[in-house]
Amino acid sequence: MLLIAVPIFIITNGGLWFEIGCRSLCAIWAYIEVSEQLNPSIAARRSKRLLAKAARLEDNEPSNAIVVYQQIAKLFPNTTASREAERNIRTLKQNL
Repeated sequence: MLLIAVPIFIITNGGLWFEIGCRSLCAIWAYIEVSEQLNPSIAARRSKRLLAKAARLEDNEPSNAIVVYQQIAKLFPNTTASREAERNIRTLKQNL
């Protein structure tokens, strides 16, 4: 976001156009985030990526894996990914 904001600030010398540009970028960013959350296929891919990341962390950094699994449970409630994450959290806590 800063990579976009700084050139706009320099070009426009701040002011009204900077405000308009920043607000437009924030609105676009928010729209993309909301549309990702509402589209189940995108959410499924994102949850699978996070599950894979947490699985890689399990051996070397189990505490970080637990944090990632907790994020999955929070971001994707009532899904297969969240149930798997909760099971993995219980297993990792037992092994610690």
